[in-house]
Amino acid sequence: GIGVSQLIKGELFYGARHFDGEIGHITVFPDGKECECGKRGCLETLISSSSVQAEAIAMIKSGQAQKLKDIVDGDLDLVTPETVYRLAKEGDVPCEHIVRRVIRHLGNAAANLVQILNPHEVVICGSIDLAEEIILDEIDKTFDKMLLPAIRRDVTVTLSPYKEKAALHGAAVMVLDEIFSLPNLRFSTYGKPAKTIEQREITDKRKQSGSA
Repeated sequence: GIGVSQLIKGELFYGARHFDGEIGHITVFPDGKECECGKRGCLETLISSSSVQAEAIAMIKSGQAQKLKDIVDGDLDLVTPETVYRLAKEGDVPCEHIVRRVIRHLGNAAANLVQILNPHEVVICGSIDLAEEIILDEIDKTFDKMLLPAIRRDVTVTLSPYKEKAALHGAAVMVLDEIFSLPNLRFSTYGKPAKTIEQREITDKRKQSGSA
């Protein structure tokens, strides 16, 4: 999947039910392809690993990706997004075309978030980081085109050093944070202790019982 995490003053931001950051399911084309979530036209249908793989296979079948075909020895089941990203980095034109298309869609979505949240840094992570400079080049072009100048000046784009292992590192940090932080304590945006999900559910049940 495709997700976003927000670090605010060094702290990971959690949504009301930890469903924040579902950027992969924002609607890009309302009448587009059906997504695994049941909606249509989600960003994920355009830039997910499966969409990259499908486009690469289509190129092989049409005779446009000979180098990729040679590497997998004609076995389409061996085509992976990681192979596409590596070939793109090496200068293979068809694979670079796929990567640039993916990054343009990702850059458009990221630019919308930057316009709303005004962060000072955007960190791209995942296996697509294998394409390195192509990503930074395409994201910079998209941000230059889409962002207000004042916002563009303040935001930098970098690649995570953990690449495809970034999610594993993030999950480990969340576990450590849960173990060593104060139990059942979260802070609202006003700096006051906010109710946990469990506490809110209890309050909701009490309200429902009182109104019954």
